[in-house]
Amino acid sequence: MAPLAIWLAFVVRRGISPMSTSPLLKIDCLSRNANNSTLSVSSLKDGRESALSSLAYSPRMDPEVAPVRFVPVLIHAPVFWMEHYWSESTHQWDFVQPSTPLTSRPFVVMEVGLDATLGDILEDACDALGILPGPDMARYDSTRRGEIVRFAFVDEEADKEGVESGIVYAWPSRLPAPDSDGTVSEVSGKDVTVRQLLAAGQLGLIRGDVTRPYLFPVMPQGAGQVAADVGNIAPEIVKAAVTSVRGVGGEFIRLVSTFPTDLQHGDEYVSAHPIETATVVGLLGRLKRKFKKGGVE
Repeated sequence: MAPLAIWLAFVVRRGISPMSTSPLLKIDCLSRNANNSTLSVSSLKDGRESALSSLAYSPRMDPEVAPVRFVPVLIHAPVFWMEHYWSESTHQWDFVQPSTPLTSRPFVVMEVGLDATLGDILEDACDALGILPGPDMARYDSTRRGEIVRFAFVDEEADKEGVESGIVYAWPSRLPAPDSDGTVSEVSGKDVTVRQLLAAGQLGLIRGDVTRPYLFPVMPQGAGQVAADVGNIAPEIVKAAVTSVRGVGGEFIRLVSTFPTDLQHGDEYVSAHPIETATVVGLLGRLKRKFKKGGVE
């Protein structure tokens, strides 16, 4: 394998920031069949692509197990605390409020690994929808991730005609996280993994469809609700729920589609290739976040 391909494989698999001035890498997500997966890497410069490498590997997984499909749904338009707190493309969602009917809400379809976190999934959903930080956000030392602090999940029947604002602003900031040792702890909603969400759903600890998280990029005031009581479930039941979770391991997040499809991103290439570009932005964003946390996780 060429040295460049080896380096790129190391960067992608280990989560290390390339720290390079080279052209933006457009990294196509994994395409799987029953025997192997392929990671295609190409460069993107001035709107032109040139293939750099294609790496194949065989993950240890049951060929019949498919990635988990997640569908984040926007519940509330971001609040412009200052004129340029968010990007101009964020204004396309100004109409979205808690009272908006469920069928009129924008959403993103993704395929995710069991070790992906809800925080990374929601940030990648923001990228796909063009909900990007503006210059005022950085100027006041704020972050988009810091705006996402309340968590809930779609209840198809109850949320059909919208959700009351008072309920939305009181959503919890922490969620139950079942573990393989039989314990259930409460962690920041941004840190809970897909595996833990699926297990918590089976245990009845989370209301709604855990594969349809609401995207609520608004820093609310006041205290949120307390998460479900997690202290009265037998360890054997918790272990069984965690063990029964099916899916593909890993932290990958692959964007499949958006609704609506004609999104505004304010960039010619991005407007023509919203999903591909959001995939790149999301992956590089995750690498950057890992780097800031202190390196490889």
